[in-house]
Amino acid sequence: LKMHILFVAPRVHTNLFETIQGLQNRGHHVSFFVFSQESTEDHSLLDPTRLPESAFSKIERVWHTLRKQRPLTEKEKIKSYIPCIGYVILKLAVHRPDIVIVRDENRVSVTVCLACKLMNIKTVVKYSQVPLYERVSAPKVSGLPKIARPIPQVSTMKNSILPRISYTPVETRTALDFLQNQDNYRKKKNKYFIPLIAKAAKADVTSRAYCADGKLRVIDIGKFRAYKNHELYIDAIALLPEEKFEFSIIGQCSTPEEEEYFRHLESYIASKNLTSRIHLIRNIPFAEIDDVYLHSDVLVLASLNETAAVCILEAMSH
Repeated sequence: LKMHILFVAPRVHTNLFETIQGLQNRGHHVSFFVFSQESTEDHSLLDPTRLPESAFSKIERVWHTLRKQRPLTEKEKIKSYIPCIGYVILKLAVHRPDIVIVRDENRVSVTVCLACKLMNIKTVVKYSQVPLYERVSAPKVSGLPKIARPIPQVSTMKNSILPRISYTPVETRTALDFLQNQDNYRKKKNKYFIPLIAKAAKADVTSRAYCADGKLRVIDIGKFRAYKNHELYIDAIALLPEEKFEFSIIGQCSTPEEEEYFRHLESYIASKNLTSRIHLIRNIPFAEIDDVYLHSDVLVLASLNETAAVCILEAMSH
């Protein structure tokens, strides 16, 4: 059975590259609706359709910018973006997908799901990185009489539009506690686990060399954002001998916030007198990441919070 599968997400994230390629290799047709684009994306497998912003969304964004007296952050833009529903319906009529997979519970997902209902496209699934298993909170003891307790919240319009079936690549964010206390965790109904995929390296890594020239090459790969906690990595580098190590921080740098953070890291590295020891590298094309891993020895992930870092799988495959 060959299907037409449509993904809807803020952008074509590289952690979906192998999934898309696998579906195409099995004869399925894959399309992608996006509303942003970043420099490290790889569009060699498909040409994504960019959903134009609605007039209401543009007016609201200007209002929020004036109210906050600053440009919206990338996260705020994603949260507030509403595409033109007429354009979405037109594109759905052209593509006629068998399955639509929307990312998260945002306004774009709601708009696309509503358009699917209008177009009688019934197979819609939600993808998120909310853990499959969640800890069950202890019941709250209340001395209030039953009649005085809060009335359970009714289902909102958004929840009635969004799909009931969802999948996630994250089983739990608290692995050790989950293993020790599995009885305290529950899986939501109609929620499933599908892991992220990292393709095996193109070269034979079983015989690869390590520590070329007697140096241990250490890399940190991700976005140039504060939650990646690069300062901890830099502080640790300052404690290590210069002659035995080579360090790199590699990442995406395409938004104003990422540019600002990149400049902050440059200053922080200079303040530690480590400019000659740490290479800051931005926007390496996805097709060239293979070589980066093959010529590195250790991956560092110092993030304060990380839901599903595909770089761990990529490093393991190299």
